[in-house]
Amino acid sequence: MPQGIDNLANLAIERPDLEGLRDLLVTLPESLLALGACAVFDSAGRTRRVLFESQGLSVVLCGWLPGQRSEPHDHGGSLCALRVLRGVATEARYEITQDGRAREVERDDYLPGSVLACDGSDVHALINDRGSSEPLVTLHLYRPTPLMTEYDLVPEEAP
Repeated sequence: MPQGIDNLANLAIERPDLEGLRDLLVTLPESLLALGACAVFDSAGRTRRVLFESQGLSVVLCGWLPGQRSEPHDHGGSLCALRVLRGVATEARYEITQDGRAREVERDDYLPGSVLACDGSDVHALINDRGSSEPLVTLHLYRPTPLMTEYDLVPEEAP
């Protein structure tokens, strides 16, 4: 595991707002970019490796094979910033219908080095497109550790 996770976590604890978390990932030290090679992958679904969890902060490394995705989810009031370390991430954003289902309203692709930031009420999903030729690796900062709610898609949008 590359050195510097503890330092990143300490800086994130000092910068508790969404802009601070985002800025830390934009200026991620070169040594931590090597985390892209530390991800593990599983054909059963995306992997999540908790690198740090303390003082209301979680640092998580995720690995996604082509075709893998998260369910539409929120972060339960927690802030989240993530950086694409490897591959191309697709983020789908959703609105919640009156019956509590997720309807996609927007979709964007993010190249390596891109940083996304979500407040606790945003509902989104991350996707490594089936047509992708390589795995996706993302590094996430959560403050505090989230209790996510997953949402069912409206029937016409189910994958």
